[in-house]
Amino acid sequence: SIEPNTKVAIIGKSGSGKSTIQNLLMRHYDPTSGEIRAGNVNLRNIPPNEWSKIASALTQEYTVLERRIGEEIASSRLDEAINHEAIVASSRFANFDEVAGSDSEGYESQIGVDFGGRDFSGGEKQRLALARVHYRGTPILILDEPDAKLDPESAQKVIDQLFAIQGVTVIMITHHV
Repeated sequence: SIEPNTKVAIIGKSGSGKSTIQNLLMRHYDPTSGEIRAGNVNLRNIPPNEWSKIASALTQEYTVLERRIGEEIASSRLDEAINHEAIVASSRFANFDEVAGSDSEGYESQIGVDFGGRDFSGGEKQRLALARVHYRGTPILILDEPDAKLDPESAQKVIDQLFAIQGVTVIMITHHV
């Protein structure tokens, strides 16, 4: 059982099923036996498009598209107008604000050298993807190895932000304590 607005870590060795739990929680597939419940409702009875308004995930495999930084962060809410203040807040949450601020165009900077922009390191892309999932603003946030590509200092900042976040259930899947 995971209570609302708590932080939970699921820790295990590689291959122990941690990512499978994330896939089950996000309804990428349903359990072959038993059930997962959100409150009193079996997750099978919640349409995936409705569940995605409640839970969002940062998986180990994510894509960063070559568009402007702000547009990429806001792309997790395509049904809404872009909110620049929320972009900045999400970027700060993911410790990506210093990366965006290092370019004179800031959040208008182009991602990807093919379009005249810049490329990012693996850790910078991971923080950008974390900013995007945070921007989504769902009450449940599932993070599979959110610090895997980060240097120790960046990882600590991200973990501190995850522990400080209020009003959100955070489920962190990791292989290390």
